[in-house]
Amino acid sequence: MIGINNKKKIIGVSRVRNEGALIKDVLDHLSNYVDGVICYDDASEDNTLDILKKHPLVLDIIENKNWKSDRKERSKAEGAHRQQLFDKAKEYSPEWIYVFDADEFVEFKEGIDLNDENFDAYYFRLYDYYITAQDVSKNYKEREFIGPEYRDIPMLFRASLDLNFHSRVPKGFGKISFGGYVKHYGKATTVEAWDRKCEYYINHLVEKQPGDIDISEKWTARLGKAIHNKSDFFNDLITWESKEDFGIELTPGLERLSTYSFNILVATSSLDSIGGSETFTYAIIEELSKYPKFNVEYFTFNKGSISEKIEKNLGVGFMSFKKYDLILANHNTVVEKLYKRGTIIQTCHGIYPKLEQPSKKATGFVAISQEVQNHLGVKGFASKLIYNSINLNRFFPKKEIKKKPKTVLSLCHSEEANSVIMKLAKDLGLEYLQAFKYENPIWNIEDLINKADLVFGLGRSAYEAMSCGRPVIVYDKRRYFAGYSDGYVKDVLGFSLVNNCSGRYSKKELTLDQLKIEVQKYNSDDQYFFRGFADKELDIRKNMVKYIDYYLVLKYLKYKNKPSTKIKSILKKIIKKALGSIKKNIKKL
Repeated sequence: MIGINNKKKIIGVSRVRNEGALIKDVLDHLSNYVDGVICYDDASEDNTLDILKKHPLVLDIIENKNWKSDRKERSKAEGAHRQQLFDKAKEYSPEWIYVFDADEFVEFKEGIDLNDENFDAYYFRLYDYYITAQDVSKNYKEREFIGPEYRDIPMLFRASLDLNFHSRVPKGFGKISFGGYVKHYGKATTVEAWDRKCEYYINHLVEKQPGDIDISEKWTARLGKAIHNKSDFFNDLITWESKEDFGIELTPGLERLSTYSFNILVATSSLDSIGGSETFTYAIIEELSKYPKFNVEYFTFNKGSISEKIEKNLGVGFMSFKKYDLILANHNTVVEKLYKRGTIIQTCHGIYPKLEQPSKKATGFVAISQEVQNHLGVKGFASKLIYNSINLNRFFPKKEIKKKPKTVLSLCHSEEANSVIMKLAKDLGLEYLQAFKYENPIWNIEDLINKADLVFGLGRSAYEAMSCGRPVIVYDKRRYFAGYSDGYVKDVLGFSLVNNCSGRYSKKELTLDQLKIEVQKYNSDDQYFFRGFADKELDIRKNMVKYIDYYLVLKYLKYKNKPSTKIKSILKKIIKKALGSIKKNIKKL
């Protein structure tokens, strides 16, 4: 072991127990990042302690010989052991202390500046690797897939901080910055190790989890299910290389979603052709149906090509129940038809079409833009704002766009607008592509979007293009409102969003020559801005959490306002007051 007087820049600390299969690999890897490691060996029964004693990176070991199996004691120990390690590391006078687990392989961000005095700590983005049928027989380091869910965990702290570890994430640090990524193999070593992990959480920890379940309940459901084709939160697995394109933060809301059991009906007036409402409906059903505890069905007045895809591709059937926990409806005619069958949330997509007007029979309302929310408010209806929802695993950048635009795509809904853009492309020497839904509807529109460098369109068409990392010129000439444009929308996106990227923010009636000027604003680096916006605001995985949380609020308010609930509340108050009076009289006696 290295002498205590040899100053270190970074010391790693970790509590370990029975990590013989991993710890040498992790320590070898960490030698690229830290100057030494201190470990708390929690009464290991395998060769972990021998490996620690022989490894040149290990500075010191705190040895615990008496392992306590009580669930409450184990929960306390999780923080207490890290506190001991952090305090012990300070004796070596390091500048930084890195807190890690023995199944984690860190990758520090390139160019990280640990001399920057603006930050007290760094968080790392942790992704879980999984065992799959394709690689179950391979070594854990050859696993191919991770879950898209990540956790941002503070792990690197200034040694001068006075931290308090009640759990893995301590209290006592201030400004924090991004430090890098972590490959977490805790779920990916072997099938046997997976089951041991499940049994540990089942038998030895007490901790409430999102969805108001205990950690033991969550891991009981996972026992015996080491081999995955989806993540533990029912999302498609991805590769490490694609984490930035498809990653999603594992929020408590997202985790809660995987614990609920609901009968859900998704309803819209027509599913016989391709359009905004139809693709929105398909996307919602696709997202909800991946959760095994959700029983999802659909309703429409007009079946057709899209309902066929819902049944064939998603395995979701037509309405068969008399009652549902939740009905997600797109149009007022649907609400009028179904309002007796359950709690209805009507999503209003616009302010003009008659079908989009609110129905008094809906339980609650979702507005897809501030403009729609204001419109509903004027009519006397409160609503929740949730932007258009896009499947970002389907709509994503399949290739980077050109430095200078070579191909433009029109997603406009009018022949007049298409003619203008076609002329623009010809004048500028650009290839012209078109998806005119009234003549040639295209289901896999994401493939066509990815062939273009620049896209013209409004509303959902614009959002789908942004999700594919394509710069957008908000422009069209719809029959039900004036032909306005917000132009090359990057610098005004926040304002344009208020009006659902309809052009009604700027209200510019751009000529052909003015549109050519907008094309000159094209910047290929904007592809990252637009994809980033989609990830933040349009991701259907995040937006479904908002819908379900809204439903739970509506359900609670409905219960609270029931006459029987109010009567019970009044009776409780009367009884409480009466008991208080009786107690006072008894004391007087």
